[in-house]
Amino acid sequence: MDTQVIEEGTSRKVLTTQWVEGVQLARSPPEVINKLVKVGVECFLAQLLDMGYFHSDPHPGNLLVTTDGKLALIDFGLCAEVSRPDTQNMTTAIVHLMQGDVTELLQDAIGLGFLPADVDTDMLLPVLQKVFDQGQLAAEEEGPLLSRFKATAQRRRQFSAISKDLNQIFFDFPFQ
Repeated sequence: MDTQVIEEGTSRKVLTTQWVEGVQLARSPPEVINKLVKVGVECFLAQLLDMGYFHSDPHPGNLLVTTDGKLALIDFGLCAEVSRPDTQNMTTAIVHLMQGDVTELLQDAIGLGFLPADVDTDMLLPVLQKVFDQGQLAAEEEGPLLSRFKATAQRRRQFSAISKDLNQIFFDFPFQ
């Protein structure tokens, strides 16, 4: 969906757009989610690759399904312009993340400047691999037998544990 900017309410620090009526994507029926997630991925990749622009806050509250069934991305408060070399590196990192290739993902983080070139990869790689494996295992454990409530509670606990581990990694290693 293309939301219109309201120039009169927009300044250097404030972006005002038209109101978007919709429901959070995460609260939509599974068939709508499955259909629109693909649209969202295409949207984010187009922003990154074609425009050199990155919406850095795509949490469920910022993805709406409009009354006519379109996906609307809102809240552009946390965005960044991305240089052409970085768009290529970010795309590669996304592919490595989707493939579960933590070794290459670590190299991508160095290439993007998130980590210094001299970071101790021999020490960092096993720690990152453990967190990634925990995330994969959590996704596999969430089978169809769990009730929706149990699945949500379990997902929150797993996310919390993984977040705690990632925070410790960010504290222990020189991420920038």
